[in-house]
Amino acid sequence: MNKIIHAAMTVAGIDARFLVNDIAVANLRHRRSTFSALPIHEFLVEGENTLQIVRTDAPKEAESEPGDELFASLTLAGFAVGEQPGVDPGDRLSTLRLSIATPAAPTAPTAPGAPVAPVGASVQGKFALPSWPHPWSWAALPAFDWSGAKAVALVAQYLRAFADKFQQGDSAWLLAELQQKMGDYCRAYGIDYTGEAAEFSARMGRRMADPSFKTIPFADADLALQACAQGRLVECTVKTGEPAMRWHDARVGDRGTMVLRLGYADRRLRVFR
Repeated sequence: MNKIIHAAMTVAGIDARFLVNDIAVANLRHRRSTFSALPIHEFLVEGENTLQIVRTDAPKEAESEPGDELFASLTLAGFAVGEQPGVDPGDRLSTLRLSIATPAAPTAPTAPGAPVAPVGASVQGKFALPSWPHPWSWAALPAFDWSGAKAVALVAQYLRAFADKFQQGDSAWLLAELQQKMGDYCRAYGIDYTGEAAEFSARMGRRMADPSFKTIPFADADLALQACAQGRLVECTVKTGEPAMRWHDARVGDRGTMVLRLGYADRRLRVFR
């Protein structure tokens, strides 16, 4: 492939989650950042692909002037090496926009805290890729019910085991568990897997030499699991919205995080994305 497909995302006055094929690729909070762009090959499939923008901030009284528009937008485009999303136009594939209009002029007094739009307001779209060179491991998984107590307990157990091995610096175990995730990523962008695995092990070695390195524990009640990829995967987050896999070390400063999306295969949980 000659071009790398990026998702360019913008928010104005609202927070939003951006999803490709029912997998969240980014969450933007308008008070922290209004624009983000990243390559998304590992989320795309041959044929029909779905896009979605979901408003995630709680509704509140409009903070903008009457008639201003609150919005979130998502644009997919291909960029050649050296081109940059947000600077170069790229080869546009699809655009999606969630617009929330504030009243043009107040006709009656607005009660304090009156909502602009309900939380969870969303918009969806589709676009087609006639061909795609990579069949991803997660795309072939069966859908799974992640809401049951047994499933939640299994996920919590897996995450604790992963965190324990991470704290111990067991690179061999971690790389075996991350093989599908890292393998798909390397295939997506033509990266050498052996080199990536060696770099991962080197980072773990540096963490083990850092006296401040420590994983951040969670309780089962902290988990806020999010089914994604039409139920094929579950994204492991806590109620703050952060990934469940978190740690402190000197290199990352306050905290590091790792997104883990699990699927069920070969009668056990595995990391797929």
